[in-house]
Amino acid sequence: MCIIDVEVRNAIKPTSTRFYAHRNILKKTAPSLAGLITADYLLSCVKIHDVSSDVFEVLLRYIYGCEQTDFGNDTHTLEIIDIANKYGVPNLKLQAEAYYVSSMKLDLQNFMEVLQFADAKNCALLREAVMIYVVENPSEIVEKVSMDQFPEGFVKDIGIGNDEVWMSWFSMYRADLNETGLSIGATSRNISTCTVTTPIEPT
Repeated sequence: MCIIDVEVRNAIKPTSTRFYAHRNILKKTAPSLAGLITADYLLSCVKIHDVSSDVFEVLLRYIYGCEQTDFGNDTHTLEIIDIANKYGVPNLKLQAEAYYVSSMKLDLQNFMEVLQFADAKNCALLREAVMIYVVENPSEIVEKVSMDQFPEGFVKDIGIGNDEVWMSWFSMYRADLNETGLSIGATSRNISTCTVTTPIEPT
């Protein structure tokens, strides 16, 4: 048995919520969380400061199979994805991610933030949803977003295709790179790796 002490900080005063969990169960179901238990005592205390007690309770209830998870609003769901990713509970992460993809609405104001989160937390379903949004809304995105704002490899993953808007966007991006001493090649469906062009100085 171990004691997990979750400290929740707020603007008024820190509050602490205590949870109890079995060490052996955590080793099987949340290995990264179990890895925080360093003492071999019968009752070991682990303090966690980066999650709310409500979200941590969702994690423990899922681990113990107590009830179907209620993912709540989008912010709550993202917090569940984050903690499940951090403490090694992939099935909870996948369920929360699938719920978020089905409930969210992507637009020009939030799609880049969602993409950055998906990239940071390795969320394949969420990343795919953003890819579909980008491919289906080229004109709006070209007007608002520069290609170099996307995470590394994203533009290559979606491909360029023969769409006139995408090709125009890509041509402008390539011109900007050339001005800074970079070059980039492309086929009809992908983008190759950027390379640095070093001028040859006369001897």
